[in-house]
Amino acid sequence: MIEPRMLFRIVIASFGLANFLAGILYLFDSATFVIGLAEPSQHLTTQWYAVRGVFKMLMGFLLMGGMPQFIRLAFPEPLESNDGEALETTPKNPSD
Repeated sequence: MIEPRMLFRIVIASFGLANFLAGILYLFDSATFVIGLAEPSQHLTTQWYAVRGVFKMLMGFLLMGGMPQFIRLAFPEPLESNDGEALETTPKNPSD
């Protein structure tokens, strides 16, 4: 059985791959606009497609790397005491 932390990492990496591929598509669109094979829509420019493509590719690289910050936020490491035992992370009720 796959543990939840690893499954979450696979999902994040899949989103990263989708972002990276979308960035390539935006850069391809920008290149076709520059060489005249296609025309951009009226309210967008060639530079918009190029910048968005680069940004999506960078975000894709970050997400494919696993984004350890997101994984640590979703699945925090258990705290350890000086004895090496895991500490309880839930606060105790003061009325006990």
